[in-house]
Amino acid sequence: MTDRSIRLENVSFAYPSAAGGTKTLDDINLQIRDGERVGIVGENGAGKSTLLQIIAGILKPDSGTLVVNGQVHAVLSVGMGIREEATGRENLFLDGLMMGRSRAETQSRLDELIAFAELGEFIDRPVRTYSTGMKARLGFASLVTIEPEILIIDEALGVGDAFFVNKATEAMKRLTSRGAIVILVSHSLASIVQTCDRCLWIDGGRIRADGPASDVTDQYRQVVQAKEAADIARKFGVSGEHWAKAAKFKAIESVTLRGAGDDKARQLFEAGEDIYLEAVIAGVDAAAPCTLRVWAERNDGLIVFDEQVGLPAAPGMLRTRTVRIDLGTIDWRPFLYQFHVECLGPKGPVAHNAATAKIWSEMRVSGGTPVLRDAIQFSVRKF
Repeated sequence: MTDRSIRLENVSFAYPSAAGGTKTLDDINLQIRDGERVGIVGENGAGKSTLLQIIAGILKPDSGTLVVNGQVHAVLSVGMGIREEATGRENLFLDGLMMGRSRAETQSRLDELIAFAELGEFIDRPVRTYSTGMKARLGFASLVTIEPEILIIDEALGVGDAFFVNKATEAMKRLTSRGAIVILVSHSLASIVQTCDRCLWIDGGRIRADGPASDVTDQYRQVVQAKEAADIARKFGVSGEHWAKAAKFKAIESVTLRGAGDDKARQLFEAGEDIYLEAVIAGVDAAAPCTLRVWAERNDGLIVFDEQVGLPAAPGMLRTRTVRIDLGTIDWRPFLYQFHVECLGPKGPVAHNAATAKIWSEMRVSGGTPVLRDAIQFSVRKF
């Protein structure tokens, strides 16, 4: 037979809109040869899934040339084509019919399919009772017995445990060893490197990089990390600004975070430490009573706590006073946090300042662990 291959020349595509549409893919030129395993990375909206749908024949390009030599089998979403009311076993037979296999042919390899899916007794229960990961394993199991000439997978390996991902990866390697083309889109760069020998980086509808999987994923990772750092700095730079409506009367000159054990100002704390905020209030009204609002924000926007506490008048006519705000044990998820202190007047905030710190831990934090393991032990002293 003719060697399997995919060729795109000057392919562009835009989803229609009231404004005439914005190009999702812009002048894509690409050739994939027999036996290649190609990963595709890029941010959400970059055009990755659109590219797969065009190669799979689901979408037709607005312009350019697409030539696909080989039968395409596409897994474009977890659970696509699965019949929810049918059992897992029944779905495997239905998949076989859709792929042109007889019932007898599917029956001859049914034990292999069931073993690969690792569904146990669930194989005879309705698919609607399955988790997302179980549906993914069932959908992927059918690929064990087929020999697709071109296999397209969009994030299907993003669910399921590491052992199953390894099994799926080995299955794809066996496919490519028989000459099949595999194209995988995933946000997991480790999966791309483990599965693919070549990688495309799609950015803004164009191919930004094309080369060995390890090289391209490294380039992409560096850009993403730099962008995330810039986003964090920009976000915290705005929300953490030092400001005062009338600094002459009242301003928060500084906010520092200190460890209760050593009283040192730091920006790095271990989960489980006792820490406190130290805020310096200055101005003509520094000694006057006010309400302090204190809150902590994680760099993804999550508000960890938000409290208000009354600050009584200080003795004498102080123009500067230091307030200690005890936060107790910070037994939190490792993350970057910003701690805010705000003076509230009768008509709202009058002054603000903030400090940023990173919480780290040697303990591995897995999914489902709450942000706060212990409640905030909130108190104010040292007026």
